[in-house]
Amino acid sequence: MASGNNSSIIEEEGEFYINCSGVFSNGNATDERIALLYKQYIPPMLIFCLASVIINIRVLLSVRWVRRPLSPTLHISLSLAAADACTSALLGVGLFINSLLPKINISVSCLATYTLEMFRLSGIIITVVHLLALSVNHYLGILKPLHYPSIMTSGKTSIVVMFLWIVPILFIATYFLVYKYYENCHTITFMTSLNFRMFFASLFIIPLILMIFCYTHILIIVKRQQKVWSQLRRTGSSRYRANRGVSSQQREMEGNLKAIYTTLLILGSCMIGWLPANINFLIICRSGCIISGESYDSYAQCYKELFFYINWTVNMLIILKTMANPIIYSYRMAEIKEGTRRMHLAISQLFCRRSSISRTETYISNSQRSQYGSSRTGATGGAVGGSATAFCRFNGNSAHHHRIISKNELANTLL
Repeated sequence: MASGNNSSIIEEEGEFYINCSGVFSNGNATDERIALLYKQYIPPMLIFCLASVIINIRVLLSVRWVRRPLSPTLHISLSLAAADACTSALLGVGLFINSLLPKINISVSCLATYTLEMFRLSGIIITVVHLLALSVNHYLGILKPLHYPSIMTSGKTSIVVMFLWIVPILFIATYFLVYKYYENCHTITFMTSLNFRMFFASLFIIPLILMIFCYTHILIIVKRQQKVWSQLRRTGSSRYRANRGVSSQQREMEGNLKAIYTTLLILGSCMIGWLPANINFLIICRSGCIISGESYDSYAQCYKELFFYINWTVNMLIILKTMANPIIYSYRMAEIKEGTRRMHLAISQLFCRRSSISRTETYISNSQRSQYGSSRTGATGGAVGGSATAFCRFNGNSAHHHRIISKNELANTLL
C-alpha cells in the first residue's frame, strides 16, 4: 500500500512501519535513536536556558545601582530583560516537560502542557510588543524632541509597561479559552492548523513591519539633520557659531542614535532568533501547511532525526537570542554598564569587609597562644591581610575610574 513521498507501509511479522526508500529500515531502531538524541541534546539546552535566566536577572538586579529617575528607554529595556528571563524559563520548563520527561516514560497532565504553551506563546508576543514600544519611543524622541518629556513621563511609561505584559497574556488566553482546550486535550487541533499559525505569525510580522517603518523614517530624519549641521559647519556660519544650542542638540542626537543602534542590535538578534521559528511554524504542521497531512506523517516518520535537528536548532536560536539581549544591554547602555559595575563593586566590598572581620577574629584568637605561634600567625595574617587590602584598594580605585568614564558616557546619551 503506497503512501506517497517514495514511502510505503510494510507488514512484517504482524507489525507495520513505513519504509522510506531505504532511509530507515527499522522503525524501532529509529525511535531508540531519537530517544537517545533527546537525552543527549535536551540537558545542554536546559543549561543554556538557566544561564539565560541568570544573565537577564543580573541585568535586572543592576537597576538598584542605576541613577533615578529611569528614562523611558531604560524602563522599557529592563522590562524586556524580564520578558526574556521569563521566556527562557518557560522554554526550559517546556523542554523538560514536553521533550525530556516523555522519553523517560514520565507522563504529564495535558492541562499543564497546554497552559504552559499558552504562557510560552504569550511570552513571545510580550517580547515583540516591547520591541515595538521601544521603536515608538525612539520615534517620538526624534520626531517631537520638545514634547517628548511631557509625552513619555515616568507614570505613563509605567502604565505602558504594564499593558505590554497584560494585553498579550489576556489575548492569547482568550484565544485558548474560546477553543476550550481544557475539556479534551487529546482532540485539540487548532494549534496544529495553518489558520492559527498564520494568526500567530502575523502578531510577529506586523509589528516587525511597523518597526522597520519607524526606524527607516528615524534614520532619514537623522541623516537629513546631520547634513544640515555639516553644511553649516563647512560654511562657517556665524549663526551656527553663535547658537550654543546647536552643539547640545548634536549631543542629544548622538545619544538618541546610540540608543537607536542598541535597539536595532536587539531587533536583529530577535529576527535571527524568531524568524526561523516562524518559518518552521508556517511550513510544517498537520493541517494546511506546505508539509501537512499524509506528507507530514510520512516525513515525520521517515526523517525523524532531521525533524529533531530542525526543531533543536530553532529552539537553540531562541535561547541564544534571550542570552544575547542582556549582553547587548551591558555593553551598549551606559547606565546598565554603570549599574553593573557598581553592583560588582558593592559585592566585592561586602566580601572584603567580611574577610577583614574574619582575619581580625582569627588573629586575636591566635595571639592568645604561644609567642612563637603568635609571631608566625601575625606574619602570615599580615601577608594575607596586605594582599586583601590591596585587592580592596584596587576595587576602590577601579570604581572611581569607572565613575569618571561613566559620567563622560552619560553626557553623550539620553538613556
